[in-house]
Amino acid sequence: MRQIIAIALLSLYLLTSTDFSELLKLPQLAQHFKEHQEEQQLTFSEFVYEHYTKGDVFDADRDQDLKLPYKSLDFTHAVSFTVLPSITTIEFITTTDFAELKPPNRFYNACFSSDNFSTIWQPPQIV
Repeated sequence: MRQIIAIALLSLYLLTSTDFSELLKLPQLAQHFKEHQEEQQLTFSEFVYEHYTKGDVFDADRDQDLKLPYKSLDFTHAVSFTVLPSITTIEFITTTDFAELKPPNRFYNACFSSDNFSTIWQPPQIV
């Protein structure tokens, strides 16, 4: 039973929120291919090449061409899932008065330079 529900929900999601709904237009593709095959001898690969690689062709059957799968964009549906987390606990944050805080300790009061470093940059002296 879980598997059937999972497949049904997955199918519902794929057909409504992705481009898999275009696969429902496959019967129109077959019918349009048969119409072209009656007019001229075409293989299926030639039919697909003619209708999907040449861009927008303004010919006599343009209305039928736009009904083919993945030929035109269709934004007539949208599905959104919203999950709201439940609030289980509420914490109150206490404020701190900064006047009561102690000033930071000053660990280093001495100078960080050494007297030995100042002798390095002196000009050479004759001894």
